[in-house]
Amino acid sequence: MTVLVLTRRSILSDIPRWLSELDGDIVVVAPPAAASDETLAAHRRSFRDVVVVDDYDAPEVEEHIRGLARRHRVSRILSVAEVDILRAARTREALGLEGQDVAGATVYRDKFEMKSRAADGGMAVARMQVVSTAAELHLFAKAVGYPIVVKPVDGGGSVGVAVIAGSKAAADTGAQIESGNMGTLLAEEWIEGTPYYVDGLMRDGQIVHSWPSRRLHPELQTVTHRCPNIGWTLHPGHPMRGSVSAFVADTVGILGSPRQVTAFHAEVFHTPDNRLVLCEIACRPGGVGIVPTYQRAFGVNLYEATLRGQAGLPLPGLGASADPMLLAGYAWIPPQRATLRNVPRQCTQQGVYLHSVSATPGHVYSDPHSVADHVGRILIDGPTIRPLDAQMVELEDWIRSHWSWDPAHP
Repeated sequence: MTVLVLTRRSILSDIPRWLSELDGDIVVVAPPAAASDETLAAHRRSFRDVVVVDDYDAPEVEEHIRGLARRHRVSRILSVAEVDILRAARTREALGLEGQDVAGATVYRDKFEMKSRAADGGMAVARMQVVSTAAELHLFAKAVGYPIVVKPVDGGGSVGVAVIAGSKAAADTGAQIESGNMGTLLAEEWIEGTPYYVDGLMRDGQIVHSWPSRRLHPELQTVTHRCPNIGWTLHPGHPMRGSVSAFVADTVGILGSPRQVTAFHAEVFHTPDNRLVLCEIACRPGGVGIVPTYQRAFGVNLYEATLRGQAGLPLPGLGASADPMLLAGYAWIPPQRATLRNVPRQCTQQGVYLHSVSATPGHVYSDPHSVADHVGRILIDGPTIRPLDAQMVELEDWIRSHWSWDPAHP
C-alpha cells in the first residue's frame, strides 16, 4: 500500500519512523519550509518520492496532488494541516480512495456549515450570518449589536479576522466586501468568555483520546493586540474539565468524523453567565505549541497519531480518560511592528524546559499575520499536584518585562 502524505509541518524526518510498519511506500508533498535541502539529503531514500512545491497553498497544487496519486497508485492520502483537509478529501473522492470524504471534511472547514449543524444538534454557537454585501453586514450588526467579528468562512489561524467595534469600522469593512476581494465572509456576534480548547483524537463520531486546556487570552488577541499566545493543560481537578470535554464530545458526535482515527482541535468559550459556546472545531492537530505540550503531558504525538490513524495503523495504549503524566504549557511570542531592543537569551521561570529565540536585537519586525507567527517559543511543564495557572500568568509577566520593543517604526 502506497500512501501520499501532505504536510506543511516540519515533520519530514519523522514520517518514516512513524509509518515504519506500513507495508508499502510513502510519497510526500511539502513546501520548501518543511523539506529543506539538508532534510531531503538525509531522508530522501526513505520515500518513494518527495515533491517540493513552492506555492504550497495555491489552488493548482490540488491537481498536482491528484496526478501524483494516480501515477504512484496511492491507496490512502494523509494530511495534518488545515490547507490540506478539503483537497485531500476531493482527491480521495475523485480516485475512489478510503478516508474522509468531501462532505465530512467540509463540515470541519466551512465555519457556517459547522456551527449551523452543531446548533441544529443543540450546541450553543454565536449568532452568525454569511455576508456578501455591505448592506448585509450593516443589517447583521444592527440585529446583534456591536462589536461583531468578521472572518473568512474557511479561514484558520485568525488570518483575515476583524473585530468591528462600531458603524465606521463596519462601513470600512463593507467597502472592502463590495470590492469583491475578500471571499466568502462570516459575521458573528461577539462572545465574551474564558477561552478553552480541547485536543485529541476522534474516530467514527467518538473521542478516542483528548484533554481540555485553557488559553490566557483569546487567540485573536495575538494578531490584534500582539499578546503572547499562551495555553496550558487543565489540572485534572479543574472544575471546567468535565463540562468542556463533554461539550466537545457532543459536538463531535453531532458533526461525525472519519472511520479512521483523526486528530481534532476544538475551541470553546465559557461565558460569564456559565454557558459553553462553540467557537470552532478542526479535524487536524492544533497549531502553535499544542502538539509538543500534548506530547509532554501524555506521551502522544498528535502528528504521528493522526498519520498512523489515517493510514490504518494501530494506535496502542490510548485511553480517552487517562490523566496526564505532567501538566504542560506553551508561550509563542509574536513579533511587533517595531524595532526589537532587547532579547533575553535565557528564561529562568519555573518549569521552563525550552526557550527558543529566533529574533535579533535591532531588527525591524512587522505585526503578526497569524496566531502562529512568532519570534520566540517557550515550553513549560509541572507536576500534576497543582495547576499551572499561576505559572503561566507569571510567564507572561516575564515576557512583557524582558522582551523590549521600540515602538518608533522607521
